[in-house]
Formats: sequence, C-alpha cells, structure tokens
Amino acid sequence: MLSREFRRELNKEYKCFITAFIHRNILILKVLRNANESGSRYRVALEALKGIKTIQQIAKDFDVHPVQVSDWKKAMTEGATGIFGPGREKADAEDFER
Repeated sequence: MLSREFRRELNKEYKCFITAFIHRNILILKVLRNANESGSRYRVALEALKGIKTIQQIAKDFDVHPVQVSDWKKAMTEGATGIFGPGREKADAEDFER
C-alpha cells in the first residue's frame, strides 16, 4: 500500500500534468484556428486599415500577436497597389478580349 503522503504528492503532480496538458492543447487549438483561416487574416488586416482600433486592441480581439497584425496590414496595403496600379487596365483589356 502507498503511504498517504506519497499519494498526495502523486496527486499534485498528476493535477499539474493535466492542467499543463489542457493549457497546451488550448493554445495549440488557438494557433491552428488563427493560422488556418485566411478570412480571419483578411478581417484583421481590414480592421487595422480602418484605423478605428489600435494594433494592440485588434491583436487582443483576434488572439494574434501585434506584429502579425502589422505584417498582414502591410501585405494588404502592398497587394492593393497591384489591383489599382499601372498596367492593370491592360490586363483587364486582355481578359475581356478572350
């Protein structure tokens, strides 16, 4: 039979292990959810472009790092210049002729 003191210590370690396991899996699920949703990246970048909230507030709302918010905002801004930039009318004309 195990001593009462040994069982208490074992129980404490088991609880710590279970708690750490749960927290780790929750974090993994959050990362996977945010990383795999391109729609959420678009929403984050759009929020940042609006300028209503700060980068910190947006990052907190969407559970992402503030640097990611800035990177996605920059990528959206650079991508938008390609939509309205020079040469776009030529590409549209070529698509229309086909």
